[in-house]
Amino acid sequence: MSGSAPVDFGLDDDALTMEISLGGFPDDAIWSLYGAVGTGTLLRYAGSYQRDDTGETVAVEVETRFKVKEVDNGESKTGRGYQQQIIAGLHVLQADHER
Repeated sequence: MSGSAPVDFGLDDDALTMEISLGGFPDDAIWSLYGAVGTGTLLRYAGSYQRDDTGETVAVEVETRFKVKEVDNGESKTGRGYQQQIIAGLHVLQADHER
């Protein structure tokens, strides 16, 4: 019998899905690391969480290797105008607006 069979690992459909948003000015290093679809890239995030009630902070470090499946460049739509700012030949700001 050929075909596919369902496998239940006890996880939700998107339990192993990760989404990242890159802020600040995009530069060549960021686009070369995270902008290419299909690369097995190592991402390390180090930060902390702070409790609202006690003010206690907890250090967190996440390290993962992933492959980018989709790159979403924002909410730009056909027929919408935009403004952009270029500094030293790099596109650093884009603002969409309705026409």
